Amino acid sequence: MWCGSGEARVALLRLVGVAGVGACTNDVLVACPVTAESPLRHVVYFPGDIQGYRDEMAASPDSARWQRWSLEETACLLARRFPGRCVWLVRASRMHLHKFSCYDNFVPSNMFGAPEHASGRTAFSHLHRLLSNARAELLGATRDGSEAGDWHSTASGPSGAPPTTDGSRDETSGPVVGEDARSAPELSNVDSVALLRSEEFFSRPRTVTLVGFSKGCVVLNQLLYELAAAQGDATLAPVVGAVRDMYWLDGGHSGGRDTWVTCSDALRQLHTAGVDVRVHVTPYQVCDPMRAWIGKEQRKFISVLQEFGATVTEQIHFEKEASSLENHFRILENF
Repeated sequence: MWCGSGEARVALLRLVGVAGVGACTNDVLVACPVTAESPLRHVVYFPGDIQGYRDEMAASPDSARWQRWSLEETACLLARRFPGRCVWLVRASRMHLHKFSCYDNFVPSNMFGAPEHASGRTAFSHLHRLLSNARAELLGATRDGSEAGDWHSTASGPSGAPPTTDGSRDETSGPVVGEDARSAPELSNVDSVALLRSEEFFSRPRTVTLVGFSKGCVVLNQLLYELAAAQGDATLAPVVGAVRDMYWLDGGHSGGRDTWVTCSDALRQLHTAGVDVRVHVTPYQVCDPMRAWIGKEQRKFISVLQEFGATVTEQIHFEKEASSLENHFRILENF
């Protein structure tokens, strides 16, 4: 599948079950700019609840009306929002009831994906290995001269696997590329994307932007709790050093606390790391009287960072409009 046209053309590739730490895997959707220059800037995005593959959302009564915000559409949105960068969309490893995103591979979570944050290095380690292995899969495919037609399409069923002759799904198939064999970019041509010829993902300084939307912000929060340990790890220090910006987009989850990080030590570490913090919210999250803790935590998150002298930008969107799930999603077009 392609996004955009001309010089802004982007190849959209789906990798299924990319390995991370141990036996943990995540799907990774990659939007690669087709450019002659190496894209040293990268965006890593963590989706929110409901956001699934387009075909999955179309088949779900709860999600069908929100197909505009599918993973594929969001990847294209981000490619336009961050032109010239490579976008890595990390799908949640589990979708409870087909709509609650659960990032168990990054942070221990309950049935509905509410996190239990802790220190350590698990999230950074998993992110590092996941993206390095995703890049290796793409590079291996281009070296082998494989074409998109050799792999199954994003138009396959809810499992992401293509139907077999008896109508069942083959769960062992390789990465997914493109929308169908006719419209998908051939991987033998995608090797023109300099990213696929570059060194190991975090092997030298480059700019990485982390973006979390709604439930996806739990991953960003967990990374904050791990900053100190990751900076002291020879393997992970380059990962931390590469991060220049972090975007929290209307963070929220079903738990009754810890929607925003309020721990002074973690926030001081974020400031020390020199990361620019960008916060975009809507009344759907921060003005909900039934979840008043979200707004209180968000304001404390901002105020503590400002006390430390961190670079923080904050914007509330659709402030004069009625709170709605639609506007919650629309922040993806307006941040």
